Amino acid sequence: MVAARGGHVILQVQAPALRLMQSLSAVRGGLVETVLLGANPAELDTKLDLECPLMSLPAVFGTTVETVPWPGAYLFADPELAAISPKLKWVK
Repeated sequence: MVAARGGHVILQVQAPALRLMQSLSAVRGGLVETVLLGANPAELDTKLDLECPLMSLPAVFGTTVETVPWPGAYLFADPELAAISPKLKWVK
């Protein structure tokens, strides 16, 4: 929704979640950039105009249950990693 309104989205994530966040279709499509949480804003390629916590975006956009823009799954585990992880063997 941010990118659709002309914004450049930089998603700051904790290191353990970086690979998972890179499975987002917006990241794969080049609409969203991922960087490690705590990255120095001066080192980013883009000047930041606004910072907004991810969980605050629904309030900013006035999102309701009826207007959630994506009904399906949006995060996907790496199939190769999921296949070799003994903790995830029950997931099909």
